[in-house]
Amino acid sequence: MKKEEILKVVRSNEGTVLSFPDRGPWGNNRYRGNCSGYIHAFLIDQYNVDFMAEMYAGGGTGYDICKDMQVKYVGADLNPIPVRPNICVCNALTDEIPEEFSEADFVFQHMPYPEIGIKYAGSEYTDPEGKLKTQDIGQMKFKEGMVANNKVTMKLYNSMHPGAKMGILCGNVRRKGKYHDMMLSLALPGEIIQNIVKMQHHCVSDGRTYAKKNFVPIVHENLIILQKPFEKTFYVGYMLPREYQIDIRNSVSATWRDVFRYVLYNIGGKAHYKEIAEAVKGYKKSEKNNNVEAKARQTLRQYTKTFTPLGNGYYKLVA
Repeated sequence: MKKEEILKVVRSNEGTVLSFPDRGPWGNNRYRGNCSGYIHAFLIDQYNVDFMAEMYAGGGTGYDICKDMQVKYVGADLNPIPVRPNICVCNALTDEIPEEFSEADFVFQHMPYPEIGIKYAGSEYTDPEGKLKTQDIGQMKFKEGMVANNKVTMKLYNSMHPGAKMGILCGNVRRKGKYHDMMLSLALPGEIIQNIVKMQHHCVSDGRTYAKKNFVPIVHENLIILQKPFEKTFYVGYMLPREYQIDIRNSVSATWRDVFRYVLYNIGGKAHYKEIAEAVKGYKKSEKNNNVEAKARQTLRQYTKTFTPLGNGYYKLVA
C-alpha cells in the first residue's frame, strides 16, 4: 500500500480517539490478537519515527506497515519460526532484549492479554515439547500475566536510548463475569506524554448475544505513550500500581457507623451492642476510645436508617 494512501487514512483521525474499522492489508489477519496496522502508521506519522522496534511481533503486521511507511523495523516474538524477516526469536521474560531495540526511536508493544484464553504457543505456532506455553503470557492468570507484562515493559524501557518513546496498547478483560483493567495494572516508566483511546472493531464478541446484559460491552483499548528522559542519571522513574487490603477496624479514616456496619454484617446481621463493641476492641479504631461499648450504643441509636433496634440492647442491619 502506498505511503500517501496510508497517511490519508491515518490523518482522517484527529484528537485522542482513534478509529480504524479496516485493519489494512498487513500481516496475517488470522493471527489472533492482531491490531490494525494503522496504529503503527499513526505512531510513525505522529512521532516522526525513523526506526520502530516491536515486542510481540506476532503475525507480521508491524514489519509490513513499516516497510510501506519506509521506516526501519526490528521485531521480537516467542514464535520459534518468525513469520517475517527482521523478527528475532525472543522469550521476553528470560532473554535479553535484542540489541537492535536500543537503536530504535520508538518501541511498540501490543502486550498479550492474560486470562482471555488466546493461546499462541501451541495454537498460532507449534510447541511440541509444551515449554513455550509456560512463557506465553496470554495463557496466564490475570495477576500473574500482568506481573509478566510489567517485567517486559521495564526490560524494554531499560534497553531504550534516552529520548526514545514507547507505545503500549492494552485493553480490558472480562472473563467468567469478572472484569480486569489492564491499564490500571500497568508499570509505567519514564514520562507519560499521551493517553489515547483506540476503538475496537470486528471482535469475536461482536456477534454474541446475551440473555442478561448487566454490563457495558468493551469497545476500546488504551494506547499509552511514554518517553525516556534525556537527563543523565542512574535512577529509573516509574509508577507501579499496588493492591492494598486493610481490616476496616484498623482504618482510622473509617467512621464508627461504617465500622459497626461491617461488624454486624460479618457476624450475621444481628447482635447485642456489647458483642459488636467487643469485635472492635484491640484494633486501631478503638485505641483512642476508652469506652467502645458506649460508642457502639450511641452510634447504633443515632443511625436509624442503618441499624434497627430489637430491644434489650440488640440491633440488626436495615435490609
